[in-house]
Amino acid sequence: MNLAQRVAPLLRDTRYFGPAVTTEDEREDGRVLVRMDGRGPRPLCTAHVAVPRPAPLAMGQEVLLAGDNADELYVIGVLSPPKTREPAEFNTRPDEVQFEYDPRSKKGRLSMPHGSLDLVAEEGDINLRAAKNVRIDGQSVEMNSNELTVRTNTSRWIADRVETLAGTVVERAKNTYRAVERLSQTTAGRMRTLVDETYHFKSKRAFLKSEEDFKIKGDKIHLG
Repeated sequence: MNLAQRVAPLLRDTRYFGPAVTTEDEREDGRVLVRMDGRGPRPLCTAHVAVPRPAPLAMGQEVLLAGDNADELYVIGVLSPPKTREPAEFNTRPDEVQFEYDPRSKKGRLSMPHGSLDLVAEEGDINLRAAKNVRIDGQSVEMNSNELTVRTNTSRWIADRVETLAGTVVERAKNTYRAVERLSQTTAGRMRTLVDETYHFKSKRAFLKSEEDFKIKGDKIHLG
């Protein structure tokens, strides 16, 4: 007895056995919302996908459904490929702001063909939130704010030149490592270095010069 002969008696007594159409993409838990042809417990139900498939089911596919009640429905076959859906577009005039959405890739796009685009909240906040990456591309990026707070595990700055203008700079760190390939120069009106334990200075050549007094003070001073 082949497989079809063994399965046919089991399906003969099921409450529903027939075609259905998916009304959404297959979920991550292996279930999908389907619409039946009117027979069975109710026309719109959730079914478990119980058939091998090269890719998750997409909205608009015709499938073969079997089950006894609305809570025990199974997709046991795929009858047709997914229907082709064109991207939805709104405000498609070339001189207006355009919003495009592709249901297949689940990507949206807000574009301004000509001119500038402002996002303004006169009495509220503007939040940009993404589960993955947020990118800002532009010829120049400018931010004006009374306060800027950045919280991150890792920060990287890649630039040909970095300039910092500030009234006061306060830095706190457990460890600081700085590697300069050529010249490191500091110009200051006064300079003070406070070290709790050991201060280690090493160079191939050292030159110390003072215009006026030069003082060295310590309990013991070793030369040579």
